Amino acid sequence: TTRLGDDGYFEETECDRDDWSSQLTVGWSHGLLDVQRWSEPARAWCQVLARELQMPEEGARAVLFVTDEPHGRPKHYDERQVFVVQLAGAKRWCLAPNPDVSKPRHGYHTPAAPHPELLAAGQPHVDLVWPEGLVSPEGPQVEVLLQPGDVLYCPRGWWHRTRAVGRSISLSVGLEHR
Repeated sequence: TTRLGDDGYFEETECDRDDWSSQLTVGWSHGLLDVQRWSEPARAWCQVLARELQMPEEGARAVLFVTDEPHGRPKHYDERQVFVVQLAGAKRWCLAPNPDVSKPRHGYHTPAAPHPELLAAGQPHVDLVWPEGLVSPEGPQVEVLLQPGDVLYCPRGWWHRTRAVGRSISLSVGLEHR
């Protein structure tokens, strides 16, 4: 269970069944990790994705996100490519290419300090202003509203941010980079 704290950094906590619903209304987003371990449909989807993309099966990990409006995730990028399936409710996604960091080995959430590996590689400028209207060789910013049944692909290293519309439930499958 996570939420963005007043200082701009993510806070994490565990919750019990009694606190689950009330935490959603005050900005906590519930993320159930490694769903493929206990959900047969999630396991099957992870296996198919890994096989089709010629990756090891253990390289596909599923996370179930439950978030209430108007909360979501601020600007960040992941070290994995991610497929998202919107299961219930809706979620607004904004994505943009990240010309400063290609094929990251570590994710990044603003305003945290960049991972030391990025600094060692001479890429200290990862905390950019959101690239509104960015046009680059990689393409422009993309905004999309995911509805139940929609699938979104977010490339590794792309900036993205999300905001729930109503109560959003989605399944994200992150694929290890090679």
